[in-house]
Amino acid sequence: MVKMYYLAVIRKQELKGVILCSCSDFSNFGYFQKKSVKEFMRFSSLMLVGRTDPETKVSVREQPYVCHAFVRSDDLAAAAVTDDEYPPNVAHLCLNQLLSDFAAHFQTTTWQNAQNSLEYPEMKVTFEKFNSPKDLDSLTVVQGQLEDTKIILHQTLDSILRRGEKLDDLVSKADDLSLQAKTFYKGAKKSNACCSRF
Repeated sequence: MVKMYYLAVIRKQELKGVILCSCSDFSNFGYFQKKSVKEFMRFSSLMLVGRTDPETKVSVREQPYVCHAFVRSDDLAAAAVTDDEYPPNVAHLCLNQLLSDFAAHFQTTTWQNAQNSLEYPEMKVTFEKFNSPKDLDSLTVVQGQLEDTKIILHQTLDSILRRGEKLDDLVSKADDLSLQAKTFYKGAKKSNACCSRF
């Protein structure tokens, strides 16, 4: 089941970040689990944002959840906790859109000086839009398919090389590579080789 459980906008600080606003859906959990789940997801989001470098997208798996985070250069950050089937590219698209909308809604000094939650009702709209990625527009779907294709291509190359074949052999046997491409590959490989003697 593809689901987003928790979404937060966070101001990154040196010791501990401040959650500026958040939205969640814990309807899949039992009544007595909800408080613990929320605390875990809040903690995971704050910890991940605190350890993420500016302008970096991160996704960390903690079975059966994945915590996604993005920190802007001005220390405004967003985090989402999803199930492990949720597409990471869609999660990061959500984080980017959320941060753009949030920054447009609030002046920088407002969120930089806030010590607790800010009222931001538009967050619920963003959360509901991305809670089920199958309901997103066609552009998002196409972007997700392209990302999936890239992942499949990388997995295919790795599986070929794991069978004991060398990339050199594959390049030399390839009929669809021009002589110039093969020469370029060999030259690039030689220039990247380390010297064994000084």
